[in-house]
Amino acid sequence: MQYAETSLREHITMPLPITTTTGRSTKIRSTTPIVLQQKRLANDPPIFAKPTVLPTPADGCGVSDVEHNRVVGGVPAALNGWPWMALVGYEEAFGDVDFRCGGSLITDRHVLTAAHCILSSLSVVRLGEHDMDNQTESAHVDVPVYKYVSHPSYDTFDGHSDVAILFLTETVEFNARIKPICLPTNEPVRSADFTGYNPFIAGWGRTKETGFEAKVLQELQIPILENEECSQLYKKIRKLYSTKQFDDAVLCAGFLEGGKDSCQGDSGGPLMLPYLVSKKFHYFQIGIVSYGVGCARAELPGVYTRVATFVDWIVGQIKR
Repeated sequence: MQYAETSLREHITMPLPITTTTGRSTKIRSTTPIVLQQKRLANDPPIFAKPTVLPTPADGCGVSDVEHNRVVGGVPAALNGWPWMALVGYEEAFGDVDFRCGGSLITDRHVLTAAHCILSSLSVVRLGEHDMDNQTESAHVDVPVYKYVSHPSYDTFDGHSDVAILFLTETVEFNARIKPICLPTNEPVRSADFTGYNPFIAGWGRTKETGFEAKVLQELQIPILENEECSQLYKKIRKLYSTKQFDDAVLCAGFLEGGKDSCQGDSGGPLMLPYLVSKKFHYFQIGIVSYGVGCARAELPGVYTRVATFVDWIVGQIKR
């Protein structure tokens, strides 16, 4: 996540052709994703006692033990402030794991992330993490990934339908440090127009476009912009950007003056908005960090997959 100088998304962005302008580069970030709509990572599927359903506010989803006041700049998050945050890990040589993307826990055995984070080396999800350098904190949990499924309409060219689900090999026990976030399955969240709202983002991504990834979880609030405004801004730098890229399947968010944004390492993480349900605030995931140009550049807000557009597909997948 960069802030102050220029981000929260891994901003791994769409693998479009790279262009440059005189002076500043307008490179599009990309992981050069391998298109894997579905893959099993284990020969023998895990056996669970019952099918999975999404937790509701009545079940306690989206509840943080930390009161979140307005965050005007990127800051370290409080311990246990975002208990559904996940790190997506990739197996490297000699058994090492590199955490390159974020995600969110949506049930006791499913993590939501971005489709562009799906690589053949994806192997594990880390939950309950806060400070990656602090070994005295409560222990995090690393859970192997059994399989992953990307949305069948995911387009590696324009980033459309950038959503995927990770299936864990075992169920996760909920506690103060590990809880699921709510998804917008019902009204009024499902069809809400979020323009003008200031949801939260969180992640361990870079704190500067050319800097290092954060070791402590960062948080930031960013304003939601109208998609048409976002479309016009992106067309200024590349006419290849299509109307489809800014339809009702995405949300556009960021500061027009730049300076604060998601960045490399934040991809797949949640865009979160609190709603009052039965006199208690519950956080709903309204977006997934998808792509952008650079990090926190002026007049280049970030693009987020709109979760409500895909929530029926998500529900159908986790019931299988």
